[in-house]
Amino acid sequence: MHTHFYHWHTHAEAKPEVAILESRWNAAEKFGEEISNVDISSLLSLALFGEGEPEFIKKFSEFLVTEEPTFPPQGNTELLRVMATACLFSQMEESSLDGDAIALGIKAALFPVDRIQPICTEIITRAGEYLSEESESVRPNILVGSVAEPETSLDKLQTATNNKTLAVDAPGLKMLGDSLLEVSTAVKSLSEENQFLWWLVGRRSSSLNKRREVLTRSEYTLVAAVEASQRVSLLPPPASAESLLEEVINQCPPEKPARNNLLHFVEKGLAGLAESGIKQGTLTVLTPVCSLISARISGRKADAALAKHLRISFKHEVSAEEIAKQYFSELMFLRALTNV
Repeated sequence: MHTHFYHWHTHAEAKPEVAILESRWNAAEKFGEEISNVDISSLLSLALFGEGEPEFIKKFSEFLVTEEPTFPPQGNTELLRVMATACLFSQMEESSLDGDAIALGIKAALFPVDRIQPICTEIITRAGEYLSEESESVRPNILVGSVAEPETSLDKLQTATNNKTLAVDAPGLKMLGDSLLEVSTAVKSLSEENQFLWWLVGRRSSSLNKRREVLTRSEYTLVAAVEASQRVSLLPPPASAESLLEEVINQCPPEKPARNNLLHFVEKGLAGLAESGIKQGTLTVLTPVCSLISARISGRKADAALAKHLRISFKHEVSAEEIAKQYFSELMFLRALTNV
């Protein structure tokens, strides 16, 4: 249980009973043990925005009442937000596909930061820590060992082979399997690095088949985010991806003004996105840029009703680099959801 769970709880109950906190945390944690990608989106919407589909609210509430009988079955909207936060946080305590999607979803929703209404800041902090830790851990430098580094499965396989002690039995097969997984991860990591490197030094948009020097930042920035997302082999994406994304956008000629509103970049980028084969998606508050793009591709107007639904002002001013990084974050979140 998080040490501040009592204080999270005061968001819904002024003076919660300390005796019930542990069992409530455990109930929220148990709900997270078997959640779908739809559940993750619903939990994020509930925790960050106080929104939730009636069907999910009913399902979540009934589960909690069953696991923790003191949990109120009705009039529990704010308390459900507390429990959703606990569920999400618990899934980021260890590395998992669920944790990847949750952390990336929180990052995607922070655009701009004042549009979300979490019950605590700890969940945002944890998401940042999780992504920083995981982006490094899934890309281990396993093929270049050193005395200071722990022995890898490849090292163990090499030692067993040299000593002629490798047996085709359960332990031996496991050693071979672990080694193959390490090699596969290394290949993916190296491929990712090479793809990003050639993308940067090539100074060319692979989707539009044009040199970046002849593209405006407004028309290329969203396409650049798609191209960056296509080069990510392992999730969470490398921390350097956003820096490289900024570099390739800076290969386009500068524009004045340097900042413009969100709708401007979407409208200018639609033609290029069509060439990139962008697919339409659902309109969700968690991915405002993707949702706006999908709405415009389908012919829907970027009106006040859509802005209210997405909880964002289409007049919100950003730079080309900022909108590219945000779109990239949303694309990474959507991909992570498909892995759950």
